[in-house]
Formats: sequence, structure tokens, C-alpha cells
Amino acid sequence: MKRELLPYIIAIAAVILGVGVYVASMNKSSKPTAVPTAPSAQNSITPSPTVSEDEAVFCTQDVMRCPDGSYVGRVAPNCEFAACPAEEKNPDY
Repeated sequence: MKRELLPYIIAIAAVILGVGVYVASMNKSSKPTAVPTAPSAQNSITPSPTVSEDEAVFCTQDVMRCPDGSYVGRVAPNCEFAACPAEEKNPDY
């Protein structure tokens, strides 16, 4: 093998390796993933975490829309939605 061809062989090998890495990364990212949806008020699913007292509780970060238009998230330890704020009653003037 001539030494003149060595840089070309290295360049071709690098291109082939780069294409292989690109194709492998595209195959991993193109797999469909499930998108979580917020539960409706009628069909509310409350996850119940199973942890010991020494472990931290991490709830999903979904939100629920309250009747007044505000949003509340889930709170530990049971990961249930927080209570909606009470609607203020306007006094009669």
C-alpha cells in the first residue's frame, strides 16, 4: 500500500463512521413516544406513589384547569390535584 493513499482511506473511514452514527441516532429519536394528556374533570386518574418515608415523592407535572380559569398542579404525598382557589363573591353595592 502506498503512503499516498493513507489520508484518503482515513477520510473515507471517518465519513462512513459519521454516517453510521447519524443513522443510529436518527433511529433512536424517530421512535414514537406516548404523549401524556391532562385528565378531564370527569375521568380523573390519580397516581398513587409507592414510596417509603425516607424517599422523596415526585409527582407528574400535569395541570388541571379550575372553573375560574386558573390552573393547579399535583401535590405530594398522594400526587392529587391541589384544590382550586375559592371564587370570591362580589358584595352587592
